[in-house]
Amino acid sequence: MSQRGYPRNRHPRGRGNNRNPPAPSGRNSSGISGSQFGGNRFSKLGFRSAAEIERWLENQVTIPTTHLISYLSSPEGLHILRQIADNRSLSSEIVIKLAELVTQEGIRSSTERYDTNKIYGVFLGSAFLTQIQAIIGDMFEAKPKDLWPALHFFEEMQNRNSDGWRFLPTEALREAIDGIPESSEKIELSQQFSQLVEYRNKMKRQQQLSKSEGQFQGLNLGSSPIIPTEDEISSHRPEQLPINRIGQTYNSVDEYLSTHFHLVREDCFASLRRAIQEFRNNIVPDNIRTYKEVKLMWTQCGDQGLEHCIRFKTTKKNPENWSSSKQMMSGALLCISSDAFRNYVWGIVKERDSKSLEKGLVVLLLIPSSEGKFESLEKNKSYEMIESTAAYFEAYAHVLKCLQRPEMKELPFSEHFLSLQPQVMEPGYLKKRLMKDAYNLEFAFPEIQNSLGRSTVNILQTWPKWNSSLDESQMEAVRQGLTKKLAIIQGPPGTGKTYVGLTIARILLSNIQCGPILVICYTNHALDQFLESIYSVENNIVRLGGRSTNETLLKRSLKELKRGASISGPLRSRHGELMGTKMHLEEQVRKCVFHLRARRISRRMLQGIASQQHIESLYSKYSINDQTIEEVWLEGKEDELVADKDGWKQKGKQNMLSNMPATTYNAFSSLDKADDHDEPNVINPSAADEDGEARVILTADDDNGEYNAIPADDDEEVVPVNPANRSSLERILGSEDVWLLPKKSRVRLHNYWLQRAIENAEEEQHRLSEIYKEVCDGLLQLDRKLCLQILRQAKVVGMTTTGAAKNYDVLQELRAEIVVIEEAAEVLEAHVLPCIGSFTQHLILLGDHIQLRPSVAEYELAIKHKLEISMFERLISGGIEHVTLRCQRRMKPSISRLISDLYPSLQDHVNVTKYENIRGIRNDVFFLDHKARESQTSDANSKVNIPEARLIVELCVYLLRQGYNNSDITILTMYKGQMSQIQRDLNDRLRYRNRQTENEKLDDPAPATPRVCSVDNYQGEECNIIILSLVRSNKKLGIGGSRGNIGFLKIANRVCVALSRAKIGLYILGNADLLGSKSNLWESIIQKLHGSNSIGPALTLACQNHPGTETKVSVAEHFRQVEDGGCSRPCEYQLKCGHACPRRCHPSDHDSIVCPKPCPRKFEATCGHQCTKICHFPTDCPPCQLPLSKIVPGCGHRITLPCSTAVEGAICNEPCPVQLGCGHPCKLKCGRPCEPCNVKVFKILQCGHRAKLPCFQDPNTFPCDRPCGQVLRPGCEHICKGTCGSCKQGTSHIPCKEQCSRDLPCGHQCMAGCSEICPPCKHPCQKRCLHSRCILICGSLCIPCMEKCNWKCRHHTCDLLCHETCTRPRCEKPCQETLRCGHPCIGLCGEPCPKICRTCNPQYLDVITQMTLEDCDESERFVELVDCGHVFEVSGLDTWMDMDDAVAEPGAVAIKLKQCPGCRSPIRRTLRYSNMVKMKLQQIEEVKKRVIGFEKVTRGNNMLAAKNYEKALLEFKTALSSDPGFLEAHLGQARALCGLHIYEQAIQHLSFIIEHSSYKVLIHGKLPILSLKSSLSTNIVISKLADNELAIDALLQWALVFSARNDFATGLAICEIILKKNPHHAKTGEIREEMMAGNQVKREVIDVMTKAVGGRGHWYQCPNGHYYVVGECGGPMQTSQCPDCRATVGGESHRPAEGNRHANIDGSSHAAWSNATGLG
Repeated sequence: MSQRGYPRNRHPRGRGNNRNPPAPSGRNSSGISGSQFGGNRFSKLGFRSAAEIERWLENQVTIPTTHLISYLSSPEGLHILRQIADNRSLSSEIVIKLAELVTQEGIRSSTERYDTNKIYGVFLGSAFLTQIQAIIGDMFEAKPKDLWPALHFFEEMQNRNSDGWRFLPTEALREAIDGIPESSEKIELSQQFSQLVEYRNKMKRQQQLSKSEGQFQGLNLGSSPIIPTEDEISSHRPEQLPINRIGQTYNSVDEYLSTHFHLVREDCFASLRRAIQEFRNNIVPDNIRTYKEVKLMWTQCGDQGLEHCIRFKTTKKNPENWSSSKQMMSGALLCISSDAFRNYVWGIVKERDSKSLEKGLVVLLLIPSSEGKFESLEKNKSYEMIESTAAYFEAYAHVLKCLQRPEMKELPFSEHFLSLQPQVMEPGYLKKRLMKDAYNLEFAFPEIQNSLGRSTVNILQTWPKWNSSLDESQMEAVRQGLTKKLAIIQGPPGTGKTYVGLTIARILLSNIQCGPILVICYTNHALDQFLESIYSVENNIVRLGGRSTNETLLKRSLKELKRGASISGPLRSRHGELMGTKMHLEEQVRKCVFHLRARRISRRMLQGIASQQHIESLYSKYSINDQTIEEVWLEGKEDELVADKDGWKQKGKQNMLSNMPATTYNAFSSLDKADDHDEPNVINPSAADEDGEARVILTADDDNGEYNAIPADDDEEVVPVNPANRSSLERILGSEDVWLLPKKSRVRLHNYWLQRAIENAEEEQHRLSEIYKEVCDGLLQLDRKLCLQILRQAKVVGMTTTGAAKNYDVLQELRAEIVVIEEAAEVLEAHVLPCIGSFTQHLILLGDHIQLRPSVAEYELAIKHKLEISMFERLISGGIEHVTLRCQRRMKPSISRLISDLYPSLQDHVNVTKYENIRGIRNDVFFLDHKARESQTSDANSKVNIPEARLIVELCVYLLRQGYNNSDITILTMYKGQMSQIQRDLNDRLRYRNRQTENEKLDDPAPATPRVCSVDNYQGEECNIIILSLVRSNKKLGIGGSRGNIGFLKIANRVCVALSRAKIGLYILGNADLLGSKSNLWESIIQKLHGSNSIGPALTLACQNHPGTETKVSVAEHFRQVEDGGCSRPCEYQLKCGHACPRRCHPSDHDSIVCPKPCPRKFEATCGHQCTKICHFPTDCPPCQLPLSKIVPGCGHRITLPCSTAVEGAICNEPCPVQLGCGHPCKLKCGRPCEPCNVKVFKILQCGHRAKLPCFQDPNTFPCDRPCGQVLRPGCEHICKGTCGSCKQGTSHIPCKEQCSRDLPCGHQCMAGCSEICPPCKHPCQKRCLHSRCILICGSLCIPCMEKCNWKCRHHTCDLLCHETCTRPRCEKPCQETLRCGHPCIGLCGEPCPKICRTCNPQYLDVITQMTLEDCDESERFVELVDCGHVFEVSGLDTWMDMDDAVAEPGAVAIKLKQCPGCRSPIRRTLRYSNMVKMKLQQIEEVKKRVIGFEKVTRGNNMLAAKNYEKALLEFKTALSSDPGFLEAHLGQARALCGLHIYEQAIQHLSFIIEHSSYKVLIHGKLPILSLKSSLSTNIVISKLADNELAIDALLQWALVFSARNDFATGLAICEIILKKNPHHAKTGEIREEMMAGNQVKREVIDVMTKAVGGRGHWYQCPNGHYYVVGECGGPMQTSQCPDCRATVGGESHRPAEGNRHANIDGSSHAAWSNATGLG
């Protein structure tokens, strides 16, 4: 019976003996006497009698429950309980008392479930269960006090174990209860018993149902869910799991597929199921990765649907290096729960980034449960998450889905897969070939033509023999691979099975034309090796998958080829449609996420939830931004609102209209998906605060798709509406004005709105996610079509087995007839099936089942259910025809004989007998036998043997000293813990060695080392020297007293791989006695090693320099004797310098040896001193460095210098004795020239201030650093922040850095810098009418309202549009309506009835007239302002509204709307004053145009400075589109056009400016050549003439145009006109000088060119006015491009091209070739 849920030997956390209850007097804490009696049946328990046990039980009952649980769950308590429970001779009294003890109410209800589960776990499988059942059956007159403990005991067993219902003795209990006299206690017992029976029947039905569904006949395969059901999670492993049939046939395809489906599915989920069950029982599971405090951060849109970014708590148990860790791999399965996994959500890792994982961030894709439901994660909830360490879900999931596909039932090769038919026929495509079985083999065997005189062979007939590099078995394998539709080739180590596979592939590629050959490998490494070899002869290959490390193959990856592929029109069109839909859905999902994360309602959220009346009531009362008005309303702070000239503000705060965020932030911008899904995105860490919580929520503003970032309080909860208070809520919902509600009602109404918004958003998000998933699936389908288009053009397609399952649909359409599977013996049979289909005619399996088998997570499935048997092995063991390679070409014979038991027929090729012996070691093969004890790694998941690791590292370093390279040595081990230990020790050792020999730094990075690898990952590879670490060495007693455990070393397959990787040297380290006693295979290997003297407690090292000198090493310290790689004797080699080599004997040469002895040479020719350097032969000695005292000439000071250094050039370091001219002493050294004095002294500056500055500094040139402090120009009036010097004593101040406080046309304050031109306002526009509100920002031009005007009454009607000025007058007739109070309205006809009544509100005060209603005449009428609700007497308000702004508000400068005299709210929607409002709005729009234009011109000028003329031109055009008379924009456009050499258009803009300037008359009088008739002048209204500076800039630009056309004379004339009016204009003077110089150069060039071409008339101008010369006859005969503007120049047939013309700059009146010369 399973005891998985109740571990027996686990110590409770944090509990020790100090918590055990006090022991009875004279005994230990268990109450057991120290004496033993051998004849007593209880002596084995430590009790002298049964009475002793009863007393012990009675003692325990008296102990407080908390201490009792602590004691019974301790190792001592569990041991005693287990000993009692396993005794088969207990009396009924003891049994009942023991049941009473463990069913105390305190134990049953204890929250210490971990400890109580251990207590009840003792009884699982014990004799106590059968005894208590028997006692109940023998109770003829049962007593309730005896039955209650039994019932409670069975209840706990049921609740704590999924199989606990089996222990309930139903009939015995029923009879015992029936025998009790009628009483209330009997009724209670019956009820308790009925509950137990009901639970028992329920569990029994579930298991029977599970059993009936699990007969594995294939009938329910298609409907079986991939994800386990809750019933499966709650139960143990299905009892009817099938067994992979080895040597037996399958009855049907359904049975075959179902067997592998259910075995693989169980292997995938078994560990997670156990973990969930243990979590439910409050047991911390082993062998599972657990993540705590998991929280949802945000949701994003991915390529397969909605994705969730989560954060988990990082701990010390997390990997130090996530980039190399196997945790959280992309595609890994996760289970997430918040209630100890009673409810859970499934997800897979979607995006994995090591930097994000270090911070605990990862992106998941939630997957549906077994019922097909998509669950979700909640934002504010904390979860626990587990990840399976056993199985990689992505590989399993794709395979399981493929096995369920209907087309899988069309299984190829079924006669062999199912029926094990031994004889295999030829491939079916041979019959269809034109040449049948005639193959040209020259492509694979170039020598065949010379040997046979022909290259064609009939492969189905007997093959001729020729001289080939292949041995006989290899040639037979090639023949088998070509002639059998199911070719199975077994390749023992070193026999060249991969080479055989490549040979077969080459022959097929050169002879078969049936679509691409599909190559499947188990690992990416093997796939790269295979494809790289094929690429050398066929480069038309495609590799699927993004984990290749080969640069050549990366270029042939499907991902790279897709980038350059041409997509058909319909495919592109459909892709565009789906992408458009996808982007629209993403935007809708963003809005849902915004609603879900909101903690306060917004205007957008209220649409469709609140009534329109409530929305209007909430947002119309105060002119405040929405965010502030929601806060004021919800918190009831309207009393704090006060009116000012700009609207409303809160006491002590700035104006709320300017309190809106100036910028927007899209919270999803950091999560944009890259097109390359193979490269995961790096999650933006800035989206989270220090705790990892995203502190930004999204609030929508209008419909532009942008969201403002505001702080969120994650602790706020949405309080749901209590149904009991529904009536009060209905009263709140019926209110008309939400501002009249008390704060409590506002909160209730707000929560109601927010709850409805969130509910709607959840429903909408769920709906959108389903649609989004369909769209993503559609895009994947299009991607598959593109992939298929590329794959069909290839000759070879390669992928891993996981990739084959993942791309199953593509393979089904690709229909590859030939499939080659490398490493087939390592692949689960279920993983092979998706690689083939009914179209597959030829399957080639290459592998060796005696080496590594497939990896299976569950040991029981591997052994009992034969899941670890691959298809390759099953078919061979079933007798299917196959070929085994027999000649190995890798290992020395001394190595290959170690595996002769596994491969009896394996032969050695002659070449392996010629290998050299290992240098420096007596034996090429040796087993170093040691007894160093193993230990566990810190996480208890692996084994490590530290002494063995150190010994291996020293051996490795020793071999490197023999002259071997890193690539010649590989260290293998079975355990990852040992692999890490060796790698660390090797890095440290080689780093130390390099520092000794090369003087490297202490913080050097990890040095290059030989490879350290696990045996499993080294399959298929080889190395010259292998050092094998076996690790296991222990003395634990196992069952039956046998010694120790060797773990993986028992597995023959792994041993085979480990012993067969070496070519010339193999060194094994381990405990030979332990291995031989636990494994027959190792016993045989050790015997062979003994036979060749290749095993022992010490390894013998042989010195290469001193033959016969040997050193024995058995521990790492022994290698110190041969530190340098030779022996312990001195080297004695004389170096070239004459000294003896300082090292001990070493095998390496002496070229790199640095002699450490002092140089013996003297400077005989000079000073005679001894050289002070270390020996440096053969280089010459450097100049003598012996320090001597010398006198410096000039100053006479004495200094110390090297002997060889001349004193004449030395610098004296004594203090300088010179006194400077200022009187201060020189501070420099004697040998340095004196410099200006730097002593700080006070001086009077030019500005009059006193400052401390260097003595040499001229005070007239020193910038004063005193604060300026002056008030800046009018309009700014801020205090200058510059200094006296930077502001040039107040004559030129630095730009003001304060914030601008000027009023913008809209009434808001400018938020830019004071010195900047005020940009357009960024606040939300406040313009609104009775129909709508403007949705743009305030600085943009508003869209006119095109609705009909609403201003009408009985007497007048306006028929114009809303934005047009009304033609009807104001109606002065009294209103005829009656108020709700019954009194007549005091308003005017057509206006809204005022809310006040003359009778009901007599004390209402009119702010304008300062009179109350009772003081006013009965005939006086009143108007209520729609915008704020205030009421005024009509004549006074009319006068206020019609009054000029300067009179109404003295000092006002800004153009702004009229405001309510009472609250200062802008008047916008009161129809009586609509014309006044429209007039003001039109004025504001005009100003907006100017502001927008200035902003565009500023941007354009910046782009001109950067010479970005095209973009500048667009900015100026935009400015002119809103204001065609904007002269600054005309100048900017002219400059941009000149930069683009479009001079004619530029002149139009320049002449337009001059035409509207004071220079118009001067230009007309002095230069009539300039046309001032611009084509731009029509219908453009200019408000004012261009100022003097603008006109000068336009004229200078015009002059530069003439200069660019080489018309310097006209340009100079323009400059003269400017200087006549402005004689000191510096810029004009500079340009005039440049033009004069250019004019002189021009005249010289013209004279030279005129002489060169033989006369005048050869000069022409391009369309843009640039000059060029036509030689010979002077008539253009060919075209070219102008070097200045790229316009067409020249012409054809003596005629100039269009736009080109004769130029008279040489004084000619006509061209040399023209009618005037008789040549035209």
